[in-house]
Amino acid sequence: MWLGGDDFDASVLDLSRWTFDGSSLPNSSSNLIKTSSDITFLSTSGIGEQYGVLFWKEKLPLDSDWSATIHASISPLYQPSSPGGYVEALISVIQDMNTFSNYFTQTLHRNIFTSVSTDWAIAGQSSFTAVPASFDSGLLRINYRSMDKTLTALYAEDANPSNFTISKKIAIDSWTNGGDLNLAIGGYSFNSTITSGLLTLDNITIVPEPSSLSLLAIGLGVLFRRSRKRD
Repeated sequence: MWLGGDDFDASVLDLSRWTFDGSSLPNSSSNLIKTSSDITFLSTSGIGEQYGVLFWKEKLPLDSDWSATIHASISPLYQPSSPGGYVEALISVIQDMNTFSNYFTQTLHRNIFTSVSTDWAIAGQSSFTAVPASFDSGLLRINYRSMDKTLTALYAEDANPSNFTISKKIAIDSWTNGGDLNLAIGGYSFNSTITSGLLTLDNITIVPEPSSLSLLAIGLGVLFRRSRKRD
């Protein structure tokens, strides 16, 4: 079943839900670490690009409305190791996991400062938009509406997790080709090193939309995080 979620609290990664297979990206698995409570991205090379990508095993349907939300955090302790360096925590919808010619990605982006960046590509032609962010951790979301085949990227701060801001909306009727969509989460770095624990992903939910279940799932995720902090 394509809907579901993961709080990543199990001792090992749940391979009934996730896979590293199908990606042509280098080091897509070795740069992600499953901790006792989340997924963390690390990069030991300060030169060029480094990826860590994990795929939801079930494809997401084109004929149903849905929403995918994940909690992302980049510690302010991270600093780029060279001019122009940065890191990103991401959630992405991808048509083909091997070519990445069509994708739509929402990221928490940090160089010296933090921003929310949306990247997308249609037939290999990529674009992006970015807005400054006053937070280091929050919720990244992608909504899909089947009626007009649109993807919408949104984000919310931890302090107000039900107040989402739209950062980008695109129509994908030109790149669906009748097949369902792949969902990925992970991290990315450019000219940067980042140690374990500084960039984390947690509490993903994939629910039908429109639905009050999405708000419930977000609220529960925040409660889980606060509960863990108090323990």
